[in-house]
Order: sequence, then structure tokens, then C-alpha cells
Amino acid sequence: MSYLLSVQNLAYYLPDGTLLFKNFNFNISSGKIGIIGKNGLGKSTLLKIIIGELKQTEGEIIRNGKISYFPQNIHEYFDYSISKILNVDKKLEALKRAELGLASIEDLQIISNDWNLENEIKQIISKFIKKNISLDRIGNTLSGGEMMSILFAKVLLEKPDIIIFDEPTNNLDLELKRYFYDFLNISNSIFIIVSHDINLLNKMDAIIEISNLGLKYYSGNYDFYLEQMKIDESSTLNKLTNLNERLSRQKQKELKIKENLFRNSSRSHKRAIKEGMSALEIGSKKEVSDKNQGKLSLCHFEKTNKLIEEKNLIKEKLRKNYKINIDIIPVKLPDKKIMISLSDVNHKFDNSDQYLWKNNINIIFFGSSRVLIKGNSGSGKSTLIKMIMNKLKPTIGEVFYATNKIAYLDQSCSLLNSEISIFDNFKNFASLDMEEHEIRIKAGRFLFYKDLVFKKVSILSGGEKLRATLACVLAMNQSPDVFILDEPTNNLDIESMEILSYHLNEYKGTLILISHDENFLKDLRLDQVLELNAFV
Repeated sequence: MSYLLSVQNLAYYLPDGTLLFKNFNFNISSGKIGIIGKNGLGKSTLLKIIIGELKQTEGEIIRNGKISYFPQNIHEYFDYSISKILNVDKKLEALKRAELGLASIEDLQIISNDWNLENEIKQIISKFIKKNISLDRIGNTLSGGEMMSILFAKVLLEKPDIIIFDEPTNNLDLELKRYFYDFLNISNSIFIIVSHDINLLNKMDAIIEISNLGLKYYSGNYDFYLEQMKIDESSTLNKLTNLNERLSRQKQKELKIKENLFRNSSRSHKRAIKEGMSALEIGSKKEVSDKNQGKLSLCHFEKTNKLIEEKNLIKEKLRKNYKINIDIIPVKLPDKKIMISLSDVNHKFDNSDQYLWKNNINIIFFGSSRVLIKGNSGSGKSTLIKMIMNKLKPTIGEVFYATNKIAYLDQSCSLLNSEISIFDNFKNFASLDMEEHEIRIKAGRFLFYKDLVFKKVSILSGGEKLRATLACVLAMNQSPDVFILDEPTNNLDIESMEILSYHLNEYKGTLILISHDENFLKDLRLDQVLELNAFV
């Protein structure tokens, strides 16, 4: 059978010799595969190997179809125009010259049969973005959701056989997520998707899990994976329990035999003396006895060792369940204390003669407020956050602050200095008197153990960057009075999301949150929703 993608005996070692995975095989000719696993275990690495950006250490990958790759790091597109992101900039320039009657033979070759390209592009983009958008617009002027929408349009234009996504639903509002889910259902392409979005993972036909055990293929969706994984874990734990019981019995038997041998040897020695045996006869008899005892002891020692080896082999089949340990220093603010208030605020951008919102915004954040800011892409969520952070002055209206102890966790983890290590970033946030061992303990709570703490931020995965940012934000001696989180679950593995939601529920300061993650939001105790769609 011919497969569009065939992975055979795949293995990959990091430059330092660390094994990520080995002996992995799978073939695909249709369907959707989800890839899951904890942050930093190699999900993005696997995708880069599949598309050929990284070379595998061992094994073979056979690609029989056109592959389109949708990366996790959208920031690399920020300096490009939309037309360049879509890889149609040269073709559109040639079309403009053709309209003016200035097209060269090379221009006509570039255009080929795509004379209606601009309309086709705008039609595709309109499926994701309802307002008109110039193809000359630069990426860094787009919201996160708008940028993702442009990248979806890029995939549709390329018409690939295999589409590879790395965290595609990050930054997508609920409407765009629904469109993306519909797109998955109607497309004939093969999808390979790294994600922590449980709703998306339950639309997959198969799941590949990356863990300390390597890569494992499950022929069903996320719920099927969970059920099967629990069965596998339970079976392994039962085997381990059984072996522990056998090992305990074997050790007791070994101890009893040693006691019996010692007792028999003592009795035999006393009997020999009583019977008047010579020292030579006693020594000869003891030598024979010792040899027999040695054989018996060796036999039981080998049985014990065999059981210990079996136990160690089974323990290696258990997942290592490392968890982040969030330590938020308690803060308690008066429930009715006004921390931040926005009065009749609105904003005009330099290139616009219209206000962002059709109605001015009024909102008060009290000491106990737990507020979700909702809105579709382009509704002004990031602009509002900048006002709350005092990073942007509104065109009209006033913002009042009763505190400057505001912590902000943004989508791009911009708090971190990419050119230095996690450790040095941590030092920048920690109090001056915090010693190195304390820093390393706190970093370890976010799974940056031993030399991992000296990794340069620029080489971290998306999830590792988020963990490092959280660690830095919480390194301060005092908890923030106001904690603002912008899509905090982007790139965070599912278990870490659950831990984060638990600790945010325990946080007693002012919480302001932007998130489109329904599973994350249902676990949070929120008391107010600001719906920006009502203002645009």
C-alpha cells in the first residue's frame, strides 16, 4: 500500500546525546493525528523532523505528498506584509505591473494562470476575518487571532496533501475555533496536529503521545487515549505490585534460609565437638557444609536479583509524572477597594479616524474582582490590557490606579530576555538578597532542574517559555495586587493547565484574564465578564 507519509524506525538524539525517542513507526494515507506530551519533550522537534527541517538520527521518512507547515512561533512573521506571509507578494507585484501594461515575460511566467489571485485571496481571508484587510498590512499590526487567521488562509492557498499544525488554536476566539473545526471536517488533507486543546484532540482519528517512554501511537481520539493509557498504567502498576510481593516473599525466604543454615552449622559444630572429632575432621566437615550453604545462598541470591531486574524493567515502563509547583505568596485585598478603574475610555490609532469601540468603556476592578475579558479577534482586548497596564494612554477617558504592583503574563512571554539564561532572567525578578540555591529551588518548582536552569531562553519551547515567565513573575517577594494573564494556557500542557487553574482560584488579589480555552475557563471561579464584542 502507498502511504502519503511513512515513518520507519525513527530515532532522534539531542546534540548532548540525550535520547528523545527511538524505534518509532507509523504510516498515514488519510485522517487526522494529534500529538500530545509535556512541554520540552520534543513535540515541535518531531514536526520539524517530519517536514525535513531537522534530520533524524536514525530511521527513514518517506514523503509522497505536498506538506504545508504551520509553526508554533508566529512572531517570525511579524515584520512581513500579509502578501509576503502568504507567499504571493511577487505574484501580486507582477499583476500590478500587468494592469499598468508594464509586465515583462518574467512577470507573465510568475503570474501563470492566477489572474484572479487577489480576489481569491480576499475571499479566503473573509472566511476568517470579517472586515476588509489590506494585503500590504504588516504582521506586527495584527492581533494574535488575525495573524492566525492569515496563516490559516496561507494553508488553504497552498492546497497541500498533508497539513502540519503546531498549536493551531492558540489565540483563536470561539468563532474562529468553530470555523477551524469545520475546516478539519470538510478538508480532504491529512492533518498532523500538536495541541493541548482537548476539544480539538477529540476530533482526531489517532493520538501520538510523547513521554519519557518515547513515542506511542493510539488508534483513537483523546478520550480513547486517556482510557487506554489508564488501562496500560493500571496493568503496569499491578505487575509492579505483584513483583514487589514476590520480591518480599523471596527476601523473607532468603533470610529464613540464612538463619537455618547458621543454626544448623552451629548445631553441627557442637555435635562434632561432643562426639570427639578432631580439629581436622571438624574443619573438613565445615568446608563441605560451607560449600553446600554457599550454593544454596547463591541460588536464592540469583532469584532475588532476577526479581529486582524484572522490577526495574517494569518501573521503566511507568510515565514520569513531573508537575509544576506554583507557589503564590498570599495576598489579601479589601473586597471593595478600587484597584483600577476605567472611565469613558476609548482609543484611536494613528492611521484611523474612528474610535476602536462604538461605545466608551467603563469598568471598575475591585480588590476581589475576577474578570474575564472576552471578544473576537480585533475587538481590542490587547489594547484594553495596555491601558490597564498603563502602557497606553487612551485617546479619551481616564484610568485610575491604586497600585503599581501589577504582574502581566502575555502571550509572547515578552517579560523574558531571550539572550540570557532562565537563571539570569530569574535573578532579574528575584529580590537582591535571594541566594543562588534559593533561585534554583524556585526554578525547580517549574521543572527547571540542575543544568536546565542555565538554558538560554531563545532555545526554549513555547511551553518552557511560559513556565519560565510564570516562575519569574512569581519570584518576587510579594505577590502582585493585580495579576493579568493574556491567553496563559497557550503552549501549556494539559496537566500544567489544571495546576495553574487551581492556584489562580487560590489567588486572592485582582485577577484579569483573557482566554478562549473553554476547558480552562470552566475550572476557574470568575465573577465578571467584559464582552468587547458588544462595543465594536
